[in-house]
Amino acid sequence: MRFPRLNSGGTTYKNDAGGFSVLIYDDVPGGAGHARQLSDEVPQLIEEAYKVVVGHCGCGEETCCYGCIANYYNQVVQANLSRGAAKRILGALLTASSSGSSADNAGEDKELDCKAGVSDPVDGFELWASDDGANNEALSLAEAMRLSIRSNSSEEWIELIREMASYDPHLRWETPDKDVELSDASGDSAYATLVWRKSKVILLDEEAASDFKDAFGSAWRIVSGWSLFVVGECSAEDVMGEIYKEA
Repeated sequence: MRFPRLNSGGTTYKNDAGGFSVLIYDDVPGGAGHARQLSDEVPQLIEEAYKVVVGHCGCGEETCCYGCIANYYNQVVQANLSRGAAKRILGALLTASSSGSSADNAGEDKELDCKAGVSDPVDGFELWASDDGANNEALSLAEAMRLSIRSNSSEEWIELIREMASYDPHLRWETPDKDVELSDASGDSAYATLVWRKSKVILLDEEAASDFKDAFGSAWRIVSGWSLFVVGECSAEDVMGEIYKEA
């Protein structure tokens, strides 16, 4: 999906169903074939777009920055843009694409339909955590977090864990269980690196993220009732903001 940005364009409009549609088009005379190319890769396009807005840029969900959806061309409306809204809409589309829904394609102009006012969190597929895995309830947050660092852990994972382990030790943070198996209704399963059961938070290292994608398909990021984070796509602040704590 590599092509010059200026050779494609997009706009939104209110459709007959009362929702909003996104129209992607070729922005050159006679067309360049990019819209047709994108129509064959809609699930991948949505998944890649979702990665941009999951929060690794560090800005708040109520705003945006040049690390996510802000750019030179939307300067005049940036005050009205929300990374969180983009995340919710793309999450809904990602779930729909995994269940067989696809964008309607006709000629060079392709539409991606989405309803306005998508609720937060987005409904996704169900996952159930097994009772297996290392129970770290007796440990402090810092001790439990450090257990997830392996000899082959990436530098990104090590840095993320160290940042999370350094959070206020005077608070009683819920401690995560390590290497917990999660299963869906079909019996497919994968192991999560860290799971906070009470807070309903899942944190995956690179290997676990790959296993989740293989086990649960393209909608693996949209888990109903859970907050799912992947190393390299989130900050320590993102994850710790979802963890249950007591003063």
